[in-house]
Amino acid sequence: MKKHILLITLLFSFYSSFGQGFDVDNYSVDIYINKAGYFDVIEKYDVNFTEYKHGIFREIVTNYQLEDKNKHLENRKIEISNIDVQGAPYGKTNVLYKSIILKIGDPNETVFGKKSYKISYRVNYAFLFDDSTSYFYWNIRPSEWQAEFKHINFRIHLPTNLPLDSSKYFIYAGALGNSTPTDAFDVSYKNGVITGKMKAGKSLFYSENLTALIHLPKNYIKDATLSWWYWWSHWAWIVLIPIIIISFYFIWKKYGKEDYTPSIVEYLPPKGIDPAMAGYLTKDHESQNHLVSLIPYWGNLGYIKLIEVPYEDEKKNPDINIKKLKNLPSYASSYEKQFFNGMFSGSKNDSVLISSLENKFYVTLKDSMEKLHEAAQVYYLEESTKVRNRLRILLILMLIFGSFGFFFFWGVFAGLSMIMTSIVLLILNKYMLKKNTTGNKLEAELFGYKKFIKAVDEDKLKTLLEQDPFYFEKTMSYALAFGMLDKWSKKFEALNVRPPEWYSGSNHTLGAFTTVMFMNQFSTSMSNIQSSMISTPAPSSSSGGAFSGGGFSGGGFGGGGGGSW
Repeated sequence: MKKHILLITLLFSFYSSFGQGFDVDNYSVDIYINKAGYFDVIEKYDVNFTEYKHGIFREIVTNYQLEDKNKHLENRKIEISNIDVQGAPYGKTNVLYKSIILKIGDPNETVFGKKSYKISYRVNYAFLFDDSTSYFYWNIRPSEWQAEFKHINFRIHLPTNLPLDSSKYFIYAGALGNSTPTDAFDVSYKNGVITGKMKAGKSLFYSENLTALIHLPKNYIKDATLSWWYWWSHWAWIVLIPIIIISFYFIWKKYGKEDYTPSIVEYLPPKGIDPAMAGYLTKDHESQNHLVSLIPYWGNLGYIKLIEVPYEDEKKNPDINIKKLKNLPSYASSYEKQFFNGMFSGSKNDSVLISSLENKFYVTLKDSMEKLHEAAQVYYLEESTKVRNRLRILLILMLIFGSFGFFFFWGVFAGLSMIMTSIVLLILNKYMLKKNTTGNKLEAELFGYKKFIKAVDEDKLKTLLEQDPFYFEKTMSYALAFGMLDKWSKKFEALNVRPPEWYSGSNHTLGAFTTVMFMNQFSTSMSNIQSSMISTPAPSSSSGGAFSGGGFSGGGFGGGGGGSW
């Protein structure tokens, strides 16, 4: 019993908050049909507020899914324009562009007792057509009104005094789906006007509709949905998005498509190109991985040494101590110096624990990436870079303002499609870069070297190691920049390559520190180094209707309702 009382209380509270506290003493509607394919609606409300409220709101649904006699579905969006409200100020909002809500009243004032409002608007694209008939099908009083309507009268004005007998117009009232014409209204037709007046003792309550269906002669009303403007206002986005994509493609083809340069398998990366720059030129953009690959590169050149430092908790991966052995040479690139000096900034004894860089080093890393980007531009055509930068700005504006325009004119799906298109093109715009002759030559050599990493066999590696015992440690940093270190390392596991002297594993003497141990631990270490260097502080939290030929109540257009606020 207590549960039932609680449920009733909750339901009562919901309806009270949503629009209770008023009745409509009198509601009159005039609808003026125009042969051009639209009609004007004038709604007058004499309201009696039984509680203090600011006013009323009126919702008009604009998106419908229609079903014809053959069970075919059609999506139809009607247009509401020329809105005017008298009796109080009002605001207009769109609910996901599927309905319009008019919020009528003053938020700084309340009303009580009797109050009158007048709402007028124009409706486009709300007629239905088949082979022999034009249909006017409209909810004069839709079901979502949260109030009792004590008296209703309406008049539907036809463009001309058309001969129309009672078998051509129908008035339905009551619950949704009621297909029996109502006897609660006196309905007549005279001089081109269908008039309806509610009989004494009748009223419409919550969830009850008042719907008019009129069968008009074929071609009596122009089918505005066949006009170019209807097509544009409903479907132009379907054409505009492909045009945007095709335009992007042709811009890329002219300014971003690389000139074909055949690649030849290379055993070594190009001379004078460090792994960070090699990674950039193969991806056409900078990445944290590219800069982190400098660590084993510097180790091989004798600038640093990596020493594993185990934690007391043996389950945790060892920390890494990076010890500086000497400074970078003066001819080192600006991004190398930024990265190297920033890593040891504030360190004691020229050594730094990777764990100490967490949530701190990301600023230096960001600055180093910017310098890498700047340094790489000498390998690209200046015109291509300018086009990419301008196109990025255009795509950002398209994402912000274009998506909003698509939402406003064509609805949610069109807006989301525009957002997705803009985001995808922004991502692809990163590759809107065209290398110059030097850049193309370097790219061909780098891709040739990547092919070698993928395809080389054990016998070839043995030969290379016989020629240079340090071949693996000289090339591993490039494999790391390409994201292929694991693949490259596995090719050396059976060759018993002596681990680099610049890397010291924990709990192992140098002689016992095998190749496989080094491969496994170094891969883990580089992963830890990268995650520590790119980590950033955690952000702080802050508080803070259907139509199938027949008619029924609630069918057709004009869905929605209203309430008080």
